[in-house]
Amino acid sequence: MNSSSPTAKSSSGLLVLVIGLLGVLGILFHKSFNPNFALFANDGPLGATLSRPFSMPGALSGVWNDNYWLGLYNGYYPLNFTGLFHLLARGMARVNFYAPMSALVLGVCAWIFFRRMGCNARASVLASLAAALNTNFMSNAAWGLPSRGLSLAAAFLALAAIEAGLVVRPILTTILAGLAIGLSITEGGDNGAIFSLFIAAYAFWRTWISIPSRGKAAAWGVGKVIVMAAFAAVMASETISVFFRVAVKGVAATAQDSQTKEQKWAAATAWSLPKIETLRLIIPGVFGDHMTPYAHSPESSYWGRVGEWPDDPKQQPRSSGAGEYAGVLVVLIALWGIVESLRRKGQIFTVAERKLIWFWAGMAVVGMFLGWGRHAPLYQLLYALPYFSSVRNPMKFFHAVHLCVMILFAYGLIGVNRRYLDVPGKAVSLFGQLKAWWAKAPPHEKLWTWGCIAAVGLGVMGWFGYMGSRSALVKHLMESGFPDSQLANSIASFSIREVLLFVLTLAVCVAVLTVIISGALGGHRAKWAALLLGGILVLDLGRADARWINYSNWKLKYATNPIIDLLKDKPYEHRVAVLPFQINQQMGMLQQYYYSEWLQHHLPYYGVQSLDMAQEPRPPVDKQMFRQALAKDTTRLWQLTNVRYLLGLAGPLVDMLNAQLDPVRKPFRQRTAFTLVRPENSEFATAETNAAGPFAVIEFTGALPRARLYNNWEIIPDEKALLARLGDTNWNPVQSVLLSQEAPKPAAPGAEPGKAEILSNPSPKLMEIQTTSDTPAMLLLNDKIDPEWHAYIDGKETPVLRANYLMRGVHVPAGTHKVVFKYEMKPTGFFIVLGCEIIGLLLVAVVIWSAKQKRAAGL
Repeated sequence: MNSSSPTAKSSSGLLVLVIGLLGVLGILFHKSFNPNFALFANDGPLGATLSRPFSMPGALSGVWNDNYWLGLYNGYYPLNFTGLFHLLARGMARVNFYAPMSALVLGVCAWIFFRRMGCNARASVLASLAAALNTNFMSNAAWGLPSRGLSLAAAFLALAAIEAGLVVRPILTTILAGLAIGLSITEGGDNGAIFSLFIAAYAFWRTWISIPSRGKAAAWGVGKVIVMAAFAAVMASETISVFFRVAVKGVAATAQDSQTKEQKWAAATAWSLPKIETLRLIIPGVFGDHMTPYAHSPESSYWGRVGEWPDDPKQQPRSSGAGEYAGVLVVLIALWGIVESLRRKGQIFTVAERKLIWFWAGMAVVGMFLGWGRHAPLYQLLYALPYFSSVRNPMKFFHAVHLCVMILFAYGLIGVNRRYLDVPGKAVSLFGQLKAWWAKAPPHEKLWTWGCIAAVGLGVMGWFGYMGSRSALVKHLMESGFPDSQLANSIASFSIREVLLFVLTLAVCVAVLTVIISGALGGHRAKWAALLLGGILVLDLGRADARWINYSNWKLKYATNPIIDLLKDKPYEHRVAVLPFQINQQMGMLQQYYYSEWLQHHLPYYGVQSLDMAQEPRPPVDKQMFRQALAKDTTRLWQLTNVRYLLGLAGPLVDMLNAQLDPVRKPFRQRTAFTLVRPENSEFATAETNAAGPFAVIEFTGALPRARLYNNWEIIPDEKALLARLGDTNWNPVQSVLLSQEAPKPAAPGAEPGKAEILSNPSPKLMEIQTTSDTPAMLLLNDKIDPEWHAYIDGKETPVLRANYLMRGVHVPAGTHKVVFKYEMKPTGFFIVLGCEIIGLLLVAVVIWSAKQKRAAGL
């Protein structure tokens, strides 16, 4: 095969893209190579990622997260991009290279689609760079959600399969598209589902404009959508099942009755993008970037309105963990392509390409209206549909908007290449060519150029006007959560500077595009156009991306201390919680530190199990019912949930707790006092024992042990009656256990209970207990019951009973026995995904072979 063949050029283009992306990502994520640093990830912190529940390869067969609450089901890792990465990566590589890996995979998958839709090597590399470095997906990756970029990567594969079906094996490529959509859903969940809607619309439209007969086109289009939906459903069946189990079924906030939907409208639409903030697509920091605690610098703190509670922002303040920047050059060339497609004469696009450009432009508008959520009427219609109220973040539709913009950018590049770069060059100087071109330029090119100059002029005027309203902006900031005048001024300066940078970037992009339109970079000079455009993309998007990429010295951050050492000693025997009471400013400071640092990072890293939750957007119904039943008796809640250690204030608080909560037994005692200090040469606070310290570890001696035998139990099948009994002061949890199911009657209710001893150090999915009793007894394990938990007595399976409403119970015979609890999730989902992937790879091989055969035959 000679070097000038299409295949050779295609391969070289991919190689250029991969090398370029590795270089750019290596610079952006250079600290990932330092073993002392960890990439910040709010939704996937180091402590959680490297904790035992998420260890590989065990997580492939299900994740039982015992870090929080009483344990909870956290789905599983399918063998998709994410699962494969975490299976192969080790240790800190899972933390530091997941985000850049997602950008690389996104770029490569985007390249596959752009080549299929008609981009040459030059255009496909540029469009793929824009996709890989898109700030929306890069910021999500740096926030701990690289799966969103990988979901888009799979969506690009689905689009590529649809395009391939126009040339070869339409049925097989439609199946491939469906499998790719399923892969997208396994990565992104509801994000993948949103992509699937846009892909389905594209598949129908692509078929509609390709077949002259309307009836046949409609039939084929609907048929393709049905086939894609069927295979996507198979591929993502377990992920969909997990989503309904974790995020819909049994979740209080997602009931589908009209009353619940109305009640949850405010919460479900808090993450809507205000229309004015659509400017963030072209001006990255005009409303700031991160929320204040995570901002690259205080001046870049986010000050928009995303995440606000609509009626009372103080109840839930702004909250944004992602950017929306698409790139000035990307949007400019996308707009050029749209404008060019509307011309009636001298078209550079084919009829089909024009219709596709209009399609993607229209879909971008639809996605924008949906992404505005509660700020526009369209989302209300979608919210009324079944289960769409479970999507609690309308801004997710802007992921699809970015997809549309990327594709429009690629079409713009196709047009630019055809008209101005893939033509014979002229041996004249740059300025000579500009002068000659302007003298003979067609009206539409002059009109476009004047329009761009006007846009730059309006940008300059807007910047001057914005700068002139600085005092009003500062006042607004001080009234909207930034009362410190110095901080408000610095935020205002940052925002104004971002507008200036936008104007300068726009001016540079307009200048380069004008030079290209003049024909000065055609022919052999086209490579310089590619370098200029690529340089602008990398510098512009890279600058915006860099502000979202933060690192910390994890060895300092995760260093242990005497309090952590105390809590991590045999953590399977107890749980930890922070006192929930609002006592004084010191208690508030401890609670804030506990929730932001220890609960999210240190406790899971060291295997300490906490009753509290780091994040819980969708609390389960059974948990809410349990807590409501014990809302008036916090002591019993701690007792039933095995909370032995409480974090609170030192001094008289223990006596107050004993006097007010349990004056008879007085179960609270101060274990050790401590203070929070910031060591020299460290940016992280830590705990030090100090007899005069303001804080304390309080031991609650009334907590039930993790495992306990009972000779007496009550059977209460009615749920309401059982919940009422949980809070009944006449019921003693030490003497009897409550069961929801039928069980053998107690043999000797008054006898002394036997002994239950946890053997060795249990894993999240395995607990071994040795029981010794003179009579048959009921073993209570104070961990949450789940259908996938199975129990074995001396190797023989036995029923797991629902005890104390949420816990696990097992009836054990007299004598000494070994009771083993195993979390045994059926591997159906894993093998379905694996099987679909194998089928998909085989279909890819068949399609590639068929395409080669067709080319060899000259068809």
